[in-house]
Amino acid sequence: MSLFLSKPNDPETRVALTIPELQPHVEFVYKQKLPFLALEHRFRTESRYFHFTNLAKRELEHGYYFGNIRFRYQLMATIPIWKIDEHRAMRIKLSEEIHLNTRNKNVHNRFDQNRVYA
Repeated sequence: MSLFLSKPNDPETRVALTIPELQPHVEFVYKQKLPFLALEHRFRTESRYFHFTNLAKRELEHGYYFGNIRFRYQLMATIPIWKIDEHRAMRIKLSEEIHLNTRNKNVHNRFDQNRVYA
């Protein structure tokens, strides 16, 4: 379960209301050990519930509404670069994660976002 507190990204917006979002999720992680690196595949399904706001989006109202279901896939590579001892090592982690929406109301927003991590 995740709780997000979202604000508008526009620094010049006149309304800066923080809108809570609840995201219960289920995920499956599959790890692969290869000779020179480790791969991790994460499949996540999350339901998105947004807090009600008034029409002008200036105040929160009581309760949440169902927004959509989002599928996420993340591929992460962990590359050891320096072994300190048997249990510790310095590593580089690289990953990419794609987010896809499923709700019919999001016909222009099926592809939600792509996140790259280093």
